[in-house]
Amino acid sequence: MILNFIFGYLLVGFILSLFMNATLWAFHKPILSISESIATIILWPTVMVSFLNSYYGYTDADND
Repeated sequence: MILNFIFGYLLVGFILSLFMNATLWAFHKPILSISESIATIILWPTVMVSFLNSYYGYTDADND
């Protein structure tokens, strides 16, 4: 059961990393380095929240 969760979690991160690299490559930007790709695979929920916050312009209300 836990192995299914770990496999699914890492699979989602891997797919997100591939998507990000393909998007960066399409816009002629530098693709993610190895360490950035590994961080994206392992920390993909944080990457998604950070991306959505920057896309929609949310800021941390505690810092105001």
